[in-house]
Amino acid sequence: MNNIIELEFTMKLPDVHLETLTTKENKTQKWWYKGDHICYAIVNRDTDKVVSCINTEMLNSGRPIPPNYTYIEVNAEVETLIAYLLRPPGFDDSEKNELYEKGFQVFEEAIGVYPEYSIQIPIIPNHVYEEQVYYDPSIKRLYAKFASVDEEYTWDTVKSHRNQLLKQSDGEISEDMPEDVKNKITTYRKALRELPDKLGHLSAYRASQMMPKHPGL
Repeated sequence: MNNIIELEFTMKLPDVHLETLTTKENKTQKWWYKGDHICYAIVNRDTDKVVSCINTEMLNSGRPIPPNYTYIEVNAEVETLIAYLLRPPGFDDSEKNELYEKGFQVFEEAIGVYPEYSIQIPIIPNHVYEEQVYYDPSIKRLYAKFASVDEEYTWDTVKSHRNQLLKQSDGEISEDMPEDVKNKITTYRKALRELPDKLGHLSAYRASQMMPKHPGL
């Protein structure tokens, strides 16, 4: 049976979460790995993408592998981040990750009715890196890419979402409503209409994270 190990590792962070792929600021974060000491990434030779990962027991089970695939051994003590990203779904995190001090990193302060854009820290590795792991045959190493916002996510995307929210709130105001309730919905819809003007100096992605909150009446 494969040995389960538990160790702390340091992962690189991008300069700006989800928005840049650069590491000029040398940001890092610690995290704990709990999982197989040795696993085997199954790599598609045509695409150099990892399609799955198995442990030693499964490797020795005699299951055949297609000719255009290959196994790449992953030692979690050496390639801890890769081993973490390749863990089977549902594998529990180390309980030690709960001991890190938690907080929020604020990227944009609230602007009027538009809430602040922040993320909880520390960040789970799966939220920093893409789920897909790759293999570079030239150096015979597995690697992961930073997750990033889709380049096609533009202000047109934001406005389309804004228009949907306006449509969803159409007809929510009725004459027999209390005045304070009417005002909350009116303020919400006004903020949606004014969003491109009020947040136009921000990137489309950041603006999308600062959509006004529906009063939830």
